[in-house]
Amino acid sequence: MEIYLDTADIEEVRKLSQVLPIAGVTTNPSIIAQSAQPIETLLPELKAAMGGKGRIFAQVIARDIDTMIEEALRIGNIADNTVIKIPVTEAGLVAIKQLKQKNMLVLGTAIYSVSQGLMAALAGADYIAPYVHRMDRQGSDGVRVVRELQTLISMHNL
Repeated sequence: MEIYLDTADIEEVRKLSQVLPIAGVTTNPSIIAQSAQPIETLLPELKAAMGGKGRIFAQVIARDIDTMIEEALRIGNIADNTVIKIPVTEAGLVAIKQLKQKNMLVLGTAIYSVSQGLMAALAGADYIAPYVHRMDRQGSDGVRVVRELQTLISMHNL
């Protein structure tokens, strides 16, 4: 099991990484906006707060394939060991495949169904992020979706 902090609070990361075995920090566009720092300075500071170790997860904002890829490449160069979060849409699946061809680490995010998660895994995503709480709020059984998704990923050796 790995522990990731979902924050852009540098002091919180610094404090908790001294106590917990933190594997990394996840962010999203809302978290980064709340930090009031540009992503170019925030990501290296988060990395430094973890003692220079761990993974940073950062999400693209773009919606079209070409801009997603451009943005992903730019974000990937800000801090080493960065995982690019790509929303699993039709354009996102194309972007995931192309980014994997460039040997980038990718997380398929905003997953609301088993099929969407499986498509992200088949496209080559290193990580997938099913939104369990949001699925539950929309009337689905998020835990069941994750269970079924894990079964399919195991069956396909993904």
